[in-house]
Amino acid sequence: MSYEEQTRISILLADDHRLLVDAIAPVLARESDFHLRTAGTLAETLAALRDAPSDVVLLDVKMPGMTGLASVKQVVEMAGDGKVALFSGNIDENFARIALNEGVGRFIPKTTPLHVLPSIIRLVATGSKYMPFMTRDDSAGKPDTGQWGLTDRELEIMQLVKSGLTNKEIARQISTSEVRVKMHLRAIFAKLGARNRAHAADIISDRSTV
Repeated sequence: MSYEEQTRISILLADDHRLLVDAIAPVLARESDFHLRTAGTLAETLAALRDAPSDVVLLDVKMPGMTGLASVKQVVEMAGDGKVALFSGNIDENFARIALNEGVGRFIPKTTPLHVLPSIIRLVATGSKYMPFMTRDDSAGKPDTGQWGLTDRELEIMQLVKSGLTNKEIARQISTSEVRVKMHLRAIFAKLGARNRAHAADIISDRSTV
């Protein structure tokens, strides 16, 4: 195996919706640091992981063969060190929270804009959590025990900023208004001593991983 092949991020897109796969595959194939495989059923997913490991598995929880949390756990166990991300357009939050406790700390909505999906996959490949729905507007402003004094909502927004989303896209992703996103960003900049979005992302990247 060449050095280039060893350093590429291997991705297994496990989804039975061919139109979606056909739309996503060319976008990911254009990324020189990605190697993409696909599977359309649970059996194909497990077989692909037995055949070769993947750094990131995008797992549709409703494709043929999937029977809930037990199937997710099968994929997590077979993936080993690979990072499994639930990939769905409509998922029950309670299910996702339980899956989080089982080691799946990543959920990528199928509504994610295609142009930011590669950035999110790279973030997931580093081992970072990605659960954009976990915090709602009613939790905004509650104190967070993490670094920098940022609230849960502010940390969530910074995760999306690092993924390359615009304010409008962030607002859509977390079900809030663009004005509220801008308000959160102003608070974030003040807490971090940041000049702008890029500077804030650099500060967080230098000190830790969101």
